[in-house]
Amino acid sequence: MATKNPKDLMDSVATSMQQRSGKTLEEWVKAVEPSSKTKVTLGLRFKTAPTSPLLEEGKAPGQCTHRIVFTHAEQISPEIAALIKAAYDQN
Repeated sequence: MATKNPKDLMDSVATSMQQRSGKTLEEWVKAVEPSSKTKVTLGLRFKTAPTSPLLEEGKAPGQCTHRIVFTHAEQISPEIAALIKAAYDQN
């Protein structure tokens, strides 16, 4: 079931990340923002970015070098958690 507004989507993504990793969203990411009524952009900063089809080059939000766009919390996968951890470890 898709989330209807950006705030609920952000909360859902944050909850999913915490359940899967044991850490809060703030501990893992540099920036997260609603980018429209139906999606949230997660900004990550890498010194050396891993290769992944999930990563897009990003100039915003914040100081991110790459971003991942979510339309629902169910998109949080082990690969996304690994990308977030990689960004965390590099900073």
